[in-house]
Amino acid sequence: MAARVVSLRVQRGKGAAARTVRRLYCDVRRGVLNDVHSGHGKRQVCLRFYGTEPDDRTEGLCARKFTENVAIADLPVQSLTLNSVLRIGGCVLRLTQLGKTCYADCALAGRGQSCPLAREAAFAEVLESGWIALGDAAARIGGGDAV
Repeated sequence: MAARVVSLRVQRGKGAAARTVRRLYCDVRRGVLNDVHSGHGKRQVCLRFYGTEPDDRTEGLCARKFTENVAIADLPVQSLTLNSVLRIGGCVLRLTQLGKTCYADCALAGRGQSCPLAREAAFAEVLESGWIALGDAAARIGGGDAV
């Protein structure tokens, strides 16, 4: 099955609930427009990779606390490396961080269990501006460090 966008979210302000949207715009200079985390830098877009569809998001505090901008199904995260270049909808992104550190108060980490964000989350910078919509294709188109 081809990888595709299954969820899009924008968080307007710190502490505000993330809103599910049908499409969002990624800008080279600012990242996800109208998102609290937009701006310059290496973490312009928050991504989360799922095997098929997003789960119920109840596994650990981190999975409930973390809000990705773009959720992608059927793109094996193990096939991605730092600096992988992805085309998602009408934009191009470069992965700048794979995995996310667990929140200090996460019960899973306290029990020594693996946090889902360590293997499912990633951050990217925008190389080519464009729109991403629900159902858009997602594919690795190049780049990446050797595994």
